[in-house]
Amino acid sequence: MHPFETVHIFVTDLSFSDYLYLDLSQKIGSDFTVPAASKQWIQIDLPLEVEAPAGFRKRLLFIEKIPQVHVVSPEIVPLSDVRQFKDLLFEQQAFHYQLDTEYFADPAVFEIDAYLVEIDEKLQDGTAAAYGVFEAGELLGFSVVELEDDGSAYLLELMVLEKVRGKGYGKSLLKSAETWAAERQVGRFWTSAAVGNESALHFYERQGFRPTKVRWAARSS
Repeated sequence: MHPFETVHIFVTDLSFSDYLYLDLSQKIGSDFTVPAASKQWIQIDLPLEVEAPAGFRKRLLFIEKIPQVHVVSPEIVPLSDVRQFKDLLFEQQAFHYQLDTEYFADPAVFEIDAYLVEIDEKLQDGTAAAYGVFEAGELLGFSVVELEDDGSAYLLELMVLEKVRGKGYGKSLLKSAETWAAERQVGRFWTSAAVGNESALHFYERQGFRPTKVRWAARSS
């Protein structure tokens, strides 16, 4: 049995909250054993080249880069009120649900207010930052970045409305978050994308991210 860590997150955009999470991405070779667990789901992070046991399916691809300071577009402004991006967050959740209706939560039951409270607490204590892009007073996209306990920075959210995609707003929002991270001298800037979200994966690849690990998930038997 290989060592593992268990993490439970109360608020999540996934379709479940009762789960065992094992990060084995740095701790195993190709041979490992998944411990028995009385949980609804089991999630396992594995190296790119390692396949999960039968019954598991690839759900998220984690990608990262070294953060760099960028010149931020003047259209991008810091956001201090999480209510400003609630509608966009709800729309993004609906998109994720369409991608994978088993893994991501139905927007009708997504605990969006509790999730926003968590983000707001981090904004207030300075461990996170949020940015928005506006046209004629309308918020058209946003990003949220947070500091992690290991000294890295995680891009928690990045979303631009489909009607204005192609204008470079997503790139500018990403650069704002990346600059915030670089100014705090973090050594790693990372995020994740659903395996089925090819457009997001291509976007991040163009911005210099590289894959690092894969998350697999399966319902417990």
